[in-house]
Amino acid sequence: MNEKSAPSDGEKKFLFWACFISLITTAFGFIVRAIIIDEWGTVFNLTETQKGEIFGVGLWPFAISIILFSLVIDKIGYKTAMYFAFACHALSVVMTIVLPMYFDPYWSLYFGTFIVALGNGTVEAVVNPVVATLFPNEKTKWLNMLHAGWPGGLVLGGIITIGMGPEGFLSDIFNAGASMAWQYKVALILIPTIVYGLMMLPCKFPVNERVAAGVSYGDMLAEFGMGGALIVGFLMFSELGRVATELLGKGGVESASG
Repeated sequence: MNEKSAPSDGEKKFLFWACFISLITTAFGFIVRAIIIDEWGTVFNLTETQKGEIFGVGLWPFAISIILFSLVIDKIGYKTAMYFAFACHALSVVMTIVLPMYFDPYWSLYFGTFIVALGNGTVEAVVNPVVATLFPNEKTKWLNMLHAGWPGGLVLGGIITIGMGPEGFLSDIFNAGASMAWQYKVALILIPTIVYGLMMLPCKFPVNERVAAGVSYGDMLAEFGMGGALIVGFLMFSELGRVATELLGKGGVESASG
């Protein structure tokens, strides 16, 4: 299947649920890390500042990938973008679990979280226009249903992760009441990742609304406006500059060494 011909009603519903589960994946990536950040602090002897930096890097790349992919999504195609999101989610889990065994734990967790945030932003850049295009006459209904995936994923992922903690219901079943290793908790993210990845494979994605309407790329950017572009550009480069300074400067060295 490709993105050239319009999907059937059954294909639309299937694609919607694939998008829904991908949004659940973003919620899993957020809530699992939020719950186990203190455990990481104990295991790897992280400072409060380092814990805050690891948690923070799960947020700002999210916004950057939303903006950047929104600018090129009609050029590369929705499915290509979702392949990238899937790769980010899967790679993040592997990096987070494996790299701390061989490299500095702080930077391993930092970059693992950075990657998952890029995947989360990419999902948001795709699923919103896809669902709006699939159901042009019922956008509000289907977008509201779609975004239930975020709080639903937070609740589901949170319950499972807590259940793997000390005296949790899963720990009672599988580990005699003792907290299960944090690696198993991070690996939870792979469950919805694999599901939406497999579901996306046969999906037929719709043509971007702008392209279908014959609106030029320049006209689209004009709607955003020069003022909006300057504000977004300033915020993006300010944050990237701050992070680069920390990585290359004295602050980054001190953070890495603890």
